[in-house]
Amino acid sequence: MFGEDIDATTTDLPEVLSFQHKLIQEYLAAVYIVDTLKQGTSCSFLAEIFPTWNMVENHREVIQFACGILATTDASPLTNHVGKVLSELIQKDINEGHDFSGSDSSPNNVTLFYALLNEGCVPLVHPHLTWYPGCGRPLSEVLANTSLAVITDIGENDPLQLNDSPAQIILRDTADSVLQHTAAFERLWQALHSTPASVTAICLYRIKSANRTNIRHFSQLKYLEILEPDESELEELAVSIDSWGPHPSLISCCLHNTYFPMPIPKLLVTALSKCVHLKYLDLGGYDLHDKLSILMASPAQGIRELSLGRCNLQADDIDHVTEAFRKGRLTRLEELNIRDNPIGEAGESSLLQAISTTAHALKDLDVRYTGVGEAGGWDDMIPY
Repeated sequence: MFGEDIDATTTDLPEVLSFQHKLIQEYLAAVYIVDTLKQGTSCSFLAEIFPTWNMVENHREVIQFACGILATTDASPLTNHVGKVLSELIQKDINEGHDFSGSDSSPNNVTLFYALLNEGCVPLVHPHLTWYPGCGRPLSEVLANTSLAVITDIGENDPLQLNDSPAQIILRDTADSVLQHTAAFERLWQALHSTPASVTAICLYRIKSANRTNIRHFSQLKYLEILEPDESELEELAVSIDSWGPHPSLISCCLHNTYFPMPIPKLLVTALSKCVHLKYLDLGGYDLHDKLSILMASPAQGIRELSLGRCNLQADDIDHVTEAFRKGRLTRLEELNIRDNPIGEAGESSLLQAISTTAHALKDLDVRYTGVGEAGGWDDMIPY
């Protein structure tokens, strides 16, 4: 069980004893937590041990062990606390407009909860957060006293009547989700359309339903991430976002395409240019040549991250970016990705001059594989 750290200069007994396998240490830590809970200690001590989501995620094996030990009695004090910590983080992201798709609270990153779900240690039901992995109860019942819900899956026969639930809903498919199957997704999609104001975030990666980009009823949507929509889906997205009116609520939009640059409808670019609350925009992999001027004419004043890699941008397109810098339209931009675009020396010189002569918040500029570098001077401009 133990490993020894022996001072090589002496033959005395080991100075330090340590566990050869960290899981033994984590199991004993879990036993301590369980024993403390069983002694009737106030659950407030959990807030001292796991005050933040980072602490929860860094000790997920401890929590899994504890949930497993408590499975025969009641794991709710622990799972409710973890749920509370996560719900506060997600709610903070929503309230402050942080990047949902890339943050620690993104369902992409919440590995602990998937592990707990797979271990059968939940469903986690907390007044502020509910994960709905198809637990057999009506979804309306699960959401009745919940302000924020993350739906990752549904059971084959789960009743899905939402009854105008006030909860904010985050929808995300997972690797093991039955939502990958079109019929299951269509059932949930129809139910969500009955309460469109409740849908806060949509993150779809594996679902191939033809309706997945029909989001025109979700006018209060703040976070949108859809993996590799095809041309017809982009047309549907364009119509949907354009129908939301002059000032949509969208904060983060990721439509990243990993293949060759794909044509993007002018209507979609125009609709996104009206999203004045946008802070994170990823249109990587879509041909924006001769269309970038639409975005740069009136970009969202709070835009922080702009990813335009492999968008077939050329020197004249970069001129619109430099003009936006000069006119103070990109003062809050922190990250700009224009990699894999043939902007050449002319585009590089134009952008370099704009950045060197204007006030900006840029911290990360990706110009790899753009044919630039001859002009020099980037290291002095961007405080990496």
